[in-house]
Amino acid sequence: MDKKEFYNALSEDYDEMIDFENALDRRKNLLAGFIKKHSTALDFGCGTGVDSIALTHSSLSVDAFDISEEMIVKGRTNASNYNMSINFYSDFSLIESSQKKYDLIISLGNTLANLPQLELKHKLYSFDKMLAKGGRMVFQIINYVKVGNADTFLIAEKETKFHKIKRFYEKLSDGIVFKILVENKTSGKSKTLQTKIYPHTIEVFHEFFDKKNYDLNYWGSLNKDTYNPNLSNDLVICSDKI
Repeated sequence: MDKKEFYNALSEDYDEMIDFENALDRRKNLLAGFIKKHSTALDFGCGTGVDSIALTHSSLSVDAFDISEEMIVKGRTNASNYNMSINFYSDFSLIESSQKKYDLIISLGNTLANLPQLELKHKLYSFDKMLAKGGRMVFQIINYVKVGNADTFLIAEKETKFHKIKRFYEKLSDGIVFKILVENKTSGKSKTLQTKIYPHTIEVFHEFFDKKNYDLNYWGSLNKDTYNPNLSNDLVICSDKI
């Protein structure tokens, strides 16, 4: 599946998969620790809006982007349900062409691993242009050093009221694919969604930000745990523009 097809198909089960209401409560607390004196924010890869709603709850004005139109539809519904005003976009060029400056740019939940390395670098340059002086970028991806060369790597496995959902990586001869297996507990039917991902490591971000005027911090989670390349589940990059 290409990216748009993958995430459009995933949108049907996404809120159940992440347990939206509980995820929102966690995100409110976690993201509050990254907000300085910010007023505007961009959420790149917003999904169904959990991070955008959490930021809006902290009184930020939020623009939210996702490649999946179906995720955006659900995001608008979720924002309405929480009485939050968020600008949702499925065309990133509309955001770029606005020449708007943001105090905070986030991309969480491994979104950036959907981009090939060259495209990732182009996006970082775009973010740099969009970020106001004194602003902050926060990125979260899987720690691919820990994933290593394993043939399969389990990310998460959960059982909800209606489904069993398993998320994992599978190594193929031409790269790594992200797979989600969803089994309907009532009918017994299952579906598998998969898309290629790109295992970026800390060096890619070093290479970009070392050439720019930023203060950098790296953590192993959004809780700001110390990053350990062999043990941490995540890599969180926090860059402050000087």
